Amino acid sequence: MKACSLIIVGAVFMVFTHLARATQADDTTITITGHTAGVTPFISRLTLDVSNTSVLKSIQFAIDPKPGSVTRSLSGTYSNDYLVSRGFEHSPEIILPVYGLYAAYTNTVTLTYRFLDGSSKQAVTSITTASSTTPFAWYFRT
Repeated sequence: MKACSLIIVGAVFMVFTHLARATQADDTTITITGHTAGVTPFISRLTLDVSNTSVLKSIQFAIDPKPGSVTRSLSGTYSNDYLVSRGFEHSPEIILPVYGLYAAYTNTVTLTYRFLDGSSKQAVTSITTASSTTPFAWYFRT
């Protein structure tokens, strides 16, 4: 009987310990709701719906290199303060500029959301871009 009681108490303890360690990443829902093309095919704006922008520290984007290219993954990080100060955040919506995209290509973009408590989570999306009419466009993103 004591062994059964210990098992039950241990199971309850494990459940409550897990619930007590919930992070801001666990508690915050971020949904990519769309994207719009920028002024060139190399730029796009992702639209995000965030359940609680006040716990967001920063958002990083990273663009996967195009197969066969000699480039490394391009990435950029925006602090939440920057997004607010530049008018990209109107809670619950965030407009996230993404630059360095390949023209005429379906780009794979990884977003990393970092929170004030040190937690983080990722999402992956794709952005298909138009071809570029810019002279020497091949030089900049091949």
